[in-house]
Amino acid sequence: MRDGYLSKVTLSPRRGEHAWMKLRDLYDVHQAIWAAFAGGEPGAQAPFLFRADPVREGDVMVMRALVQSVRVPDWAALGDSVTSVEGPKSRDDAWWDAHAQKGAVLRFFLRANTTQSVRDGHGDDPKPLVPGGPRTRGKRVALEGEQAQLDWFARRAAGCGFALCQREIVVKRRDGSVLSAHHEPELRTSNVRVWRWAAGEGKRFASHQGVDFEGLLEVTDQALLRRAVQDGIGPAKSMGFGMLSLARHVG
Repeated sequence: MRDGYLSKVTLSPRRGEHAWMKLRDLYDVHQAIWAAFAGGEPGAQAPFLFRADPVREGDVMVMRALVQSVRVPDWAALGDSVTSVEGPKSRDDAWWDAHAQKGAVLRFFLRANTTQSVRDGHGDDPKPLVPGGPRTRGKRVALEGEQAQLDWFARRAAGCGFALCQREIVVKRRDGSVLSAHHEPELRTSNVRVWRWAAGEGKRFASHQGVDFEGLLEVTDQALLRRAVQDGIGPAKSMGFGMLSLARHVG
């Protein structure tokens, strides 16, 4: 079984007959990537996850995107808006059997939209408005502060088939004796920023807070981890969040 296909593409604003491609923000990137998957059902869920970053090349701002798709993309359909492409490459059972059995340690990277529901103040298990009624989410707001963001990620670990690896932090006195010792997860955050976008020629404006997580994880359930890779983690996947990237850990 294949998990899908992974492509690295550089998208540049189209010119001439392709002037409609503006690449102003993540909404435009999502629309551009859709063009590589012609033939989908109207209103269907996008057959891909992606992560994109703006990069300046000379006097042009381009988007470098990592795209994970369930179908083989046709990057030629985007014409001259694709200035470089690597892949698509696939990851199948052989990779998982060789590198991601239970107990294996892997490097990971995730750009997530970390939010909570203001109705219940937590966001993971929204409460029903009335006892026995359907669970409903209130307005989602971004989590502020690194610890809250780390906790958001840690709460999802077990359900996604992994545990965070721990490192021991030892504080020693000048004579070399141990003053204190504790463990911390091999988990770091970076690139906390707000990504703004507009749909429909500026008719609708919105924003999502993104946080990059990276570190080391231990596989606890290969099937659950594989599903997390396929489906993504957290909300706002159509805006470039939620794609979990894994790689072998050497060390």
